Amino acid sequence: MRRWMVGWWLGVTVMAAGPAQACQQCSSYLTCAESPTGGVMCLADGGACLLAGRCAGHMGFQPDSRPLIHLTILADSPALARVGPSRVVREAGEAALGREAVRVAGGSWSVAPDGGVLYSGFGSMETGEGAVAAFRSPRGDGFTLERASEGRGARLTVRELAAGRPGRLLASERVGERDALVARVTLNGRPCVLVVQAPTLPGAEAGARAEAALRELRDSDPGRVETPIPPFEIRILN
Repeated sequence: MRRWMVGWWLGVTVMAAGPAQACQQCSSYLTCAESPTGGVMCLADGGACLLAGRCAGHMGFQPDSRPLIHLTILADSPALARVGPSRVVREAGEAALGREAVRVAGGSWSVAPDGGVLYSGFGSMETGEGAVAAFRSPRGDGFTLERASEGRGARLTVRELAAGRPGRLLASERVGERDALVARVTLNGRPCVLVVQAPTLPGAEAGARAEAALRELRDSDPGRVETPIPPFEIRILN
């Protein structure tokens, strides 16, 4: 498996973000870990790790919980017609990634073994006050995602990316720690389905959830030889 890291020095565009509780870094295993310095957002897919945003650090303070994110982008298909513009799937599971994300969205992994998965990754997203993560394709389109922790879940807001800024509202929902938001987005000129989970969990539980996410990704594609380049770059807007 080809293993690589993408930071703000290799194509993930960075803009200043608001204050954050904790910074993120890519570990030597290319998974996301808390750090005194680093990025505001981190996503890993088992073979690649992406960082975005410049984080000021929390000066040694250990936050009580970690704002996790599980994010999958699926190619739209007739099998996913029941998704509608957006919906929340309650009790979607601990790790709606890879083949589980296909199931949650209403598709069938057995019909399409690759599940039409364009990207699936997990990590942390501490965006601070008013900060938004923009997922931009090489064509300049995409979507934005804002995460605001609420209890053990979060409120997720998804908008169309328009001229590099948040545009038309696509979804705004509160999701519990095991729920998933499923929404239609456009990326690289093609219709896609976004599946997002956002549990907010204490350290030990967050670690266990990360292990479950990594297992799901490996089980979904056990024969993968290399990691495809993600179909987007991440920019933190403020």
